[in-house]
Amino acid sequence: MLARLPTGCPSLDELLGGGVEAGALTLAYGEPGSGKTSFALQLAREVLAAGGESVLFIDTEGLSAERLEQVCGDASPDGLSIAAPLDQAELLDLLKSLDEPPALLVIDTVNAHARLEYALDKEKCERVFTLMIIHLHNLATEQGLPILLTGQVYERDGEVGPYYGKSLVHMAKTLLHLEKAHAPGLRHARLRKHRSLPEGVADFLLTGNGLE
Repeated sequence: MLARLPTGCPSLDELLGGGVEAGALTLAYGEPGSGKTSFALQLAREVLAAGGESVLFIDTEGLSAERLEQVCGDASPDGLSIAAPLDQAELLDLLKSLDEPPALLVIDTVNAHARLEYALDKEKCERVFTLMIIHLHNLATEQGLPILLTGQVYERDGEVGPYYGKSLVHMAKTLLHLEKAHAPGLRHARLRKHRSLPEGVADFLLTGNGLE
């Protein structure tokens, strides 16, 4: 059985069969405020607390220092590296330059640059994005690296999906749709795809300290 990284949220861990899989791409997507960044930060915190030597957190949307401290606290801060590439090309170069794989790689969010660059040069944007997803897939499968991607979404005809989602949906082995609920702080996590688990749903609370 493939290793799994516990998220620190019991309902999510149960939904995911123990946590986020190593050696595969996991995509968590949802609207703003659905808990994507908190999920990513909490997983990073849990990996470091469990003894992981390093986590690479690639931020494309401007992570606030306050939110980072709220969720991660003092959990081995020396092991957490944060990078903020300015565009897709810089992000791809960063991935290609990795010498030693971290215990966890996070990109929050993986399609933010594409959403901005698409209108400027559609063909280049699509080409670089596809190359990036292929490279991420190869990193995961060849090095057994757990990779968590968060994704922005679009809504069309009542259906919500990850923006720029074709290659993402194809390459990711786990698709997790995070949704707001009616009660304050309550969120739904819907497992839309998994290579060894059925679809399902779990509820969690989004708090100042992360997911509970």
